[in-house]
Amino acid sequence: METVIQHHYAGFGMYQIGEYNGDRWEDKDDLISEIRNNVNELYILGEDELPEEIEDIRGKIYNEPEIVFAYVDKFGDVHYGGIGEFEEE
Repeated sequence: METVIQHHYAGFGMYQIGEYNGDRWEDKDDLISEIRNNVNELYILGEDELPEEIEDIRGKIYNEPEIVFAYVDKFGDVHYGGIGEFEEE
């Protein structure tokens, strides 16, 4: 499932995740492909070479998800998100 990552309310350079939302996907690669279809350029932190405006925030996220990604919108704003894997209930 997908979540948004934002600056932590207390600051100190830390980040926090939002609620996981959307449908559960069988395959995380399918979810990544769907996200790529909705943004101009998607970067997977730890895998892709990042442009200078995107910071590698891994290790600074409370309850960090398995996959952290980022993209830059048409206004030049950087957005971070994550993908978490969950066991079937």
